Amino acid sequence: MNNFYNFDVIIDRLNTFSAKWNIDNDIIPMSVADMDIPAPQIMIDELEKFNRLGIYGYTELPADYYKIISDYIFEQYHYSVLSEKIVFCPRIIQTVSIYIRAFTKETDGICILSPSYSPILNTIKLNDRKLYQCPLVYENRKYHIDFHLLEECFKHSKVFVLISPHNPTGTIWNKEVLIKNYKLS
Repeated sequence: MNNFYNFDVIIDRLNTFSAKWNIDNDIIPMSVADMDIPAPQIMIDELEKFNRLGIYGYTELPADYYKIISDYIFEQYHYSVLSEKIVFCPRIIQTVSIYIRAFTKETDGICILSPSYSPILNTIKLNDRKLYQCPLVYENRKYHIDFHLLEECFKHSKVFVLISPHNPTGTIWNKEVLIKNYKLS
């Protein structure tokens, strides 16, 4: 076992308020967004230390939170982003909602790859945007984008919501695909 993950431990998450597992017994959750492995021990230790305080009030982000993210983006991708341009969102659904409200207006078209994580589809519809789905192609046990179909989808859309890794397929879009998406848009 390494210092971070133990992939051999199976944790029963039933009746733990898990959004993935607290569902009908007939459904097998195939989500890629929620992992069923223990958190790294260092995280468990820090949370246990915090829990010993016995106080569970409102919290704030640490003062250097946005700077840490900005520095990380620069170190990893050589891209500068101002800390004040970063928005904290605890879940992807809030992020998508903020994104589509910022860059579109009601009835604008939004393109998304399908199959897609249904809460994202619902968020687009709940924000009164028109949904355009570009079906992924499944070949040789892998999903890929049909760029001719995507180009058609883009003709009707103001924005494109691209998730990587893609949910539910688990596809991580490589640099070549991301560049092709960028050029097509």
